[in-house]
Amino acid sequence: ILSLLPKQYEDLHRLSSLTSKFARISYKRGRGDDKHIVIMGSALDPAFKTFLGELYHSDHGINDRHAIIMRSKIPSEDLSIWLRQNNLASKVLYLEGNALHKRDLKRCAAEHCTCVVILANKYSNDPVQEDYQNILLAFAIKRYVRAKNAREIRVCLQLIKPEHREIYFSALHNVPHRDQVLCVEEIKLQLLAKTCLCPGINTLVSCLITSNKPGLPKILEGRTDFSKNDWTDDYLMGIQNEIYRIPLNINGHFTGITFGTVSNLLYKEFGVNLFALEVKIMSRSKVFLNPSNYIIQARKYYGYVITENLPDVGLLHQFHIPSTVMRDVSFTEPSDRILASKKGQLFSDKTLGTTMDEEENMDNFENIMKSFYMNAKPQSLQSCTIANVEKFSYKIENHIIVCGFVPGIRHFLLPLRAKSLKQKRPVVIMTAERLPAEIWEQINRFQRIYVMQGSALKPQDLEKAGIHKAIAVVILSRKRENDGTESEGMYDADTIFQYKTVRHTNPKVRIITELASQNTIRYLTTSGSQPEYGYLVTEPFAAGEIYISAMLDTLMCQAFYNPGISNILRNFIMGNSNLSTRVKTYYQEINLHSSNLFLINIPESFHDKTYGKMYEDFTMEKGRIP
Repeated sequence: ILSLLPKQYEDLHRLSSLTSKFARISYKRGRGDDKHIVIMGSALDPAFKTFLGELYHSDHGINDRHAIIMRSKIPSEDLSIWLRQNNLASKVLYLEGNALHKRDLKRCAAEHCTCVVILANKYSNDPVQEDYQNILLAFAIKRYVRAKNAREIRVCLQLIKPEHREIYFSALHNVPHRDQVLCVEEIKLQLLAKTCLCPGINTLVSCLITSNKPGLPKILEGRTDFSKNDWTDDYLMGIQNEIYRIPLNINGHFTGITFGTVSNLLYKEFGVNLFALEVKIMSRSKVFLNPSNYIIQARKYYGYVITENLPDVGLLHQFHIPSTVMRDVSFTEPSDRILASKKGQLFSDKTLGTTMDEEENMDNFENIMKSFYMNAKPQSLQSCTIANVEKFSYKIENHIIVCGFVPGIRHFLLPLRAKSLKQKRPVVIMTAERLPAEIWEQINRFQRIYVMQGSALKPQDLEKAGIHKAIAVVILSRKRENDGTESEGMYDADTIFQYKTVRHTNPKVRIITELASQNTIRYLTTSGSQPEYGYLVTEPFAAGEIYISAMLDTLMCQAFYNPGISNILRNFIMGNSNLSTRVKTYYQEINLHSSNLFLINIPESFHDKTYGKMYEDFTMEKGRIP
């Protein structure tokens, strides 16, 4: 036997050398350690860096939780160096493994983690396969945890195509869950579209959901005279604000007061902008943007506020409310069961919460025809194809030019055709190749959509598209596989060349585009960048021209901390358009509604007045939050 030991040791050493140390190590939980999260997915390294940078930012408080990264490959040298440089080596453990194998799930102690985060490869050339793979990962983990600990693990999942969200939730079979699904294609395209109507909203959203951003220089701290500020000074002061979720109505402090009045009181006393309310309805938490006339009931809520730092919740509920503030304690909203009985034709008592969730994510033909400007009959591609805007039979001006197309382009058009808008701006899709029939079939009912063959790299084609009469040009990135070996800058090369051509052809037109890498913004700016501040403080980004895909990874982390943040973003973009008539009717019964986001000119009556004065007038007189 002793003679065999050297040979067996040699074989064991040889087998061990065939696997990396990352495939052999495991996460060792400490006593009482139930805070760690597991991060998986085929996303590229920058996505993991963005997520971790946000996860461990000081704005989220003292964070001693561990993060376990599990991927099917060893970490790159760049990621390993980044973890060490950011002092995360003691908090982040990298494991090489496969979540479909129980042995690897055991290695990361998946049965004890608080949440599993799955990040998608946003540049995958096969988004369908990418989504199916990530959905399979999620269910493998859920099945494992259910078998081990008899509980439902929370999953935060990134998918590329929004139609796969329905596949995921339907496969849960009405099992109670706290899962969140963010769809890359849907959020990106709808945000690009909303930016055409509200310039800068993509910058606004990015800054409000990002904690890991440049701080305020000491030279600007405490400054009260803003008359001589450079734009970067004002901008830096503005981006310090973030969205925070706080408890509201502790000890009934605001009971009987309308939401609009509470918002005005908090801004006047503390400079805190309360803009959204999280309400428990049918055992589900729903978020409403500025339900101004809603009367706060004698129960606890959560509010969403915009402010520089997490406010002291105790102070917010201790200040004296003037006796002149009206309280209506006579109104009591009916319970869910009473409402279900009263509105039996709307919802059955057994499936109240489930039905509400399904209705809010409704994307069927009936809802779209009612909520959006659509033609009764589909239009032919030939009838909507134009060769020159100037020579077309219908007048086309103040329009939006879309350079290129993507499979989910209908999600770009939805915000532009919501019936909450007063006008339908024409959309001209300019593509160098023929628009595929399957793409046209998705959008052939939208009103005032035109197609033109041409390239954004050719000034003469831009002229034919009416670039001098357009209000915006949107450049959609060409889909191309990036497995991590190609430079992100090269991935953006086509977009940069198109941007330059459009800007040269019409220097005044608004351009909105997506960039894969934040480092390539320097090729779009004429005044140079400020390396100490990063891409956030560059003219194209500050002007709302650039959408950075990393925002989706930041949003994923914020959704981990604040589950309602994705609903807020959806309401920012779509308002009530995604709600069916049945859900809207139900909300009306309890005096709840969600506002939309619009860009308006500041009334002349408020010129030379303070923002606080305008805030008071808008909230108290107009039911709006500026």
